Amino acid sequence: MEKLALPAYEDEWHFASMQYGDYIGFNGSEIYGEVVEAILGQPHDFLLLNISGCEKPNFLNYDIFNRSFRPSTNGINYDWYIRFRGEERKDIISFVFYVFMHAIIFNHFIKQERVNNHGILESLPDLMGEYTFAIKDPKDNIASKALSLDSIGSCGVEINDVSLLTT
Repeated sequence: MEKLALPAYEDEWHFASMQYGDYIGFNGSEIYGEVVEAILGQPHDFLLLNISGCEKPNFLNYDIFNRSFRPSTNGINYDWYIRFRGEERKDIISFVFYVFMHAIIFNHFIKQERVNNHGILESLPDLMGEYTFAIKDPKDNIASKALSLDSIGSCGVEINDVSLLTT
């Protein structure tokens, strides 16, 4: 069993409504950014993991994905930003959080060299068959479907190897 921390809202990512659209600023390495961008570009292909403790959101189209070079509305300069137009705040946050959960899992397997960052789609069937995923709260319970933004940073994604669960 492995447990990966979820990014804390306002520290590691942030929603900002501005003149030209709604933005999500977030931090992450170059590879993490590439994974997030790939997921955003093909959500129906990438967002297939069954993650207990969360509902699958409506998939949204983004307008721009790029490196961030200025502070967001909360004063923090994030590594990356995503711009959306014409979507509701709650839908954007729900969708992006779901993207981040998948990206965190994929990034974990990339770091462990179990998956190549350009071979995630080819590896998805194996990941789905070999592992289970669940969002766990600080007390190690499967999180409720309605996590508050303030509590996200204290939760984590638990990864369990199916072969270890069945022996």
